[in-house]
Amino acid sequence: MAKYMTNHLDGNNSFHQLSKVILNLDFGNNSTSKFTTQAIQGLKLHQAAKKSLPKSYSANNIRKFYLQLKDLNKPISESTAEYLLYLFKNQEMLAESVDLCNNYHTMVRGYASAEEA
Repeated sequence: MAKYMTNHLDGNNSFHQLSKVILNLDFGNNSTSKFTTQAIQGLKLHQAAKKSLPKSYSANNIRKFYLQLKDLNKPISESTAEYLLYLFKNQEMLAESVDLCNNYHTMVRGYASAEEA
C-alpha cells in the first residue's frame, strides 16, 4: 500500500491521503513503523528526483495537519512523530519542530516524563 501511495505523490490530495492512512494505522493501534518508513523513503526519492516535496506537501497543509493532530489530544507513535519531523525539516518549519520536541513526552505514546523522552 505504501508503494502505491508513494507512486501517486504528485496528486493534489496526496498529502492528506497519505497522512490520513498513517493516522488511521496509528490510532487503530496498528504498527505504523514499516508503512511510515516506506512512505518517508518514497518522499525522499521523489524529492531527490524532483528537487522538492510534492506540491500538496505545503508548509500550510503540514501546519494545519499538525494543529489538528494536537487538538485531538491523542498520543501518536514514534514513527508518526518521525514522519512529522521529516516534513517539518524539509519545509524549514522550525517552530513546529521545536513544539513537537518540547512536547514529545505528552504527544508520543510510551513516555511517562520529559526526562524519559
